[in-house]
Amino acid sequence: MENSTINKRNITLDYFKIGLSILIIMIHCPFVSIYAPQNGSILDNIGYIVGWEISYGLTKIGVPLFFIINGYYLNITSREKTGKYLTKLVILYIVWTLLYIPWYYPYFKNDIKSLIITVTNGFFHLWYLVSLIGAVIMLYFLNRIKVNKKGLIILAIILFFIGYLIQKRDPYSAFEIMKYRNFLFWAFPFVTIGHLIKYVTYPKIKKFIPYILILGSIALMIEAYIYMEQQVTNNLYIVPLFLCPAVFIYILKNGKMGPYPKHNTVADMSIAIFFIHPMLILASLDLKINAYIDSPVMFFLFITITTLPLAYIIVRLNRVLKIFL
Repeated sequence: MENSTINKRNITLDYFKIGLSILIIMIHCPFVSIYAPQNGSILDNIGYIVGWEISYGLTKIGVPLFFIINGYYLNITSREKTGKYLTKLVILYIVWTLLYIPWYYPYFKNDIKSLIITVTNGFFHLWYLVSLIGAVIMLYFLNRIKVNKKGLIILAIILFFIGYLIQKRDPYSAFEIMKYRNFLFWAFPFVTIGHLIKYVTYPKIKKFIPYILILGSIALMIEAYIYMEQQVTNNLYIVPLFLCPAVFIYILKNGKMGPYPKHNTVADMSIAIFFIHPMLILASLDLKINAYIDSPVMFFLFITITTLPLAYIIVRLNRVLKIFL
């Protein structure tokens, strides 16, 4: 795949990342609960299935695609650039961990062990940064010892399926989640895939991409439906391992390209939405706003609409302080 795309701004990808951020909000504000309505009408059951397919199906491409994007734009051949990137991630983690103190410290102030576990693994959505840091370090050192591309992809797939099997034991326990929702079994596989996409010869796979997108989308709906029947909400889905790389490649090759602006507000907004939206969710729960919004869909819309202006404020603040994004 032509690496020249890395030196240009993919405008379509910038807007696509905002869409992915909205999917992350939807993960935290699902349209339906795990349990199907009892004695519901046909329309109730259809609505539940549609809500499940969106909330627990479509949304499952969000996190893997963000990891893939991180991996694609990662430069692990340079120790200096890798170190600079890791430093940025650590600063982001420290800043946002401090900003979320009001929501986790009161629960753990008398339980130092739990507080340490929460801080080191990441509160709420901040596990993503911890996992990304670990994945970047791991990929960097594997590159240093000259593990070839075939070895990397085999290792990534093996680790992913180990994580998937660990998840099957108990997908809900907070302790069990930390065993698979981490750098080794989730972040590393997808960051590695993103990194390796840079070396794909696009003309050789171009004709397969539409089929992967269509069949992968159907397979994702089927996988989500199976979990609906089992009444489980897994974090790791199998289909995104194959579908998400195809989605990213399609956008890379078909997206509108342009020069980098001085301030890329659209790209920054996607990151700001990701970081700030849980604050709105937690504040709404504290203020019991959800009690006045009867519909889960309306609560999702409320969180999304209120997140956007706050995200823009963060984007503007970051241009001065440069510590939020």
